[in-house]
Amino acid sequence: MSVSDEPMSFELVSKLVNNGELDKLSRSPEVMDKYNAHKQYFRDKGIDMVTYILSHELHWVPEDTPLDTPSHELLETVVKPVDKRPFANAKDMTIIQNSYPYHLESGIEHLCVWVKFPLPPDPNSAIGDISPKDKNLIEKYINETFCNWLNIPRDHIAWFKNWAKLQSVKSVPHIHVIIKDMDRQALDRVLHTGGKAINYGSDDCKL
Repeated sequence: MSVSDEPMSFELVSKLVNNGELDKLSRSPEVMDKYNAHKQYFRDKGIDMVTYILSHELHWVPEDTPLDTPSHELLETVVKPVDKRPFANAKDMTIIQNSYPYHLESGIEHLCVWVKFPLPPDPNSAIGDISPKDKNLIEKYINETFCNWLNIPRDHIAWFKNWAKLQSVKSVPHIHVIIKDMDRQALDRVLHTGGKAINYGSDDCKL
């Protein structure tokens, strides 16, 4: 993850995403310092960071779950998808704001869609990118949730899933969604929901 004093425009973010230059996306020095301090605090206190995310940010496990509980135990026993098909059930996704967003110009929102089903790296990708099939399903979900439901123009949205080597949280898949000019009403409507599930009966979702 890069660090930069200069905020990124939506046009620059879109260019970097489209060119596959995810490693050039940046946080501000202040946000990066907070992020590193956050991780260090968890290490010092013996807190599993993923357990904290599961309980306090995603609410997929009870909030009173001890924070030293190994997250792999929760992921193996508690956090199970209702439907194993990606994006087929809204209960398997949760949309929240990124707690440590990239350094973006004013008016740009940075959301994350966390999911309970696997989105593994494509074995044919040298950098650990996801498969074209999964990218097509994510694109369908983005259109259903942000374009069709919230009426956000598609060209105001950039999304990506970090390559394996760029992921700070590897055990719970999540997609970054960058949105230009998202109004507060639309933001409040989508936060802490699963968005809109995709229709596997349509031709473009058949596996």
